Amino acid sequence: MRGGNEKAKGLQTVERALDVLYLFREYEGITLSFVAEKLNMSPAVAYRLLYTLTDSGFLRQERAGKRYYLGEKSLLLGYQAIRSQEIRQTAYPVLEKLKQRCGLDVFLTVSVDMQSLCVEKLDVEDDLQLSMRVGGIYPIHKGASNRPLLAFAEEEARREYLSSLKLGEEECKKLESEMEEVRKRGYDYTRGLLSPGLFAIGFPVFGMRNKLAGCISVGGYSVAMKEEKFDSYLKEIAAAAAEINRLSGAEEQGM
Repeated sequence: MRGGNEKAKGLQTVERALDVLYLFREYEGITLSFVAEKLNMSPAVAYRLLYTLTDSGFLRQERAGKRYYLGEKSLLLGYQAIRSQEIRQTAYPVLEKLKQRCGLDVFLTVSVDMQSLCVEKLDVEDDLQLSMRVGGIYPIHKGASNRPLLAFAEEEARREYLSSLKLGEEECKKLESEMEEVRKRGYDYTRGLLSPGLFAIGFPVFGMRNKLAGCISVGGYSVAMKEEKFDSYLKEIAAAAAEINRLSGAEEQGM
């Protein structure tokens, strides 16, 4: 019985430590008092967790302050998680060809807990300073590099996400309508919705059993976007998406 209690305590400690790390999903830096309040634990317990995570390298504490930030080990794990994404490995050669054919930056994003995570970006020579970065997390309802992830998400998850935005009734209906249009078209096109002065065109990509795997997109400066090029860009991205779908084992009739 005693061994079972010790095991339960150990599991509870691990769960609490993970809860602390998960706070960085929303906050860049945290304090001891914030952790205690947010996770409903005593300051003593919060201190022990923060101390252990810092001592092991998963957190770091600023020298002249009280805030804690993700440490090198957390960054390393995050980087390895990005590199190990199966869709990233499958899509990379196709994305490289797409960049060459369009002459635009190319992105691959995936949905993580209803947020958009950029797992790959192939730059042209003129890097877009305002655009997304590998490892960056972005609102899933903003920009054509992200919105297909929301539009093609499972209905229940999509509705819960839209509800969590706490938008006004009209604004919520507008966003729902836009997502329906994205599903009907099969792609999204936005200007300045995520990054001012930039445009993006994004297509969803799918894996086995036609499960949503990610979104591929191209982007550039809006002023350089010539409408006569739009159809050619669209054709190239659609072909790239179809190739990734094929390589990932998606069923053609579900496209």
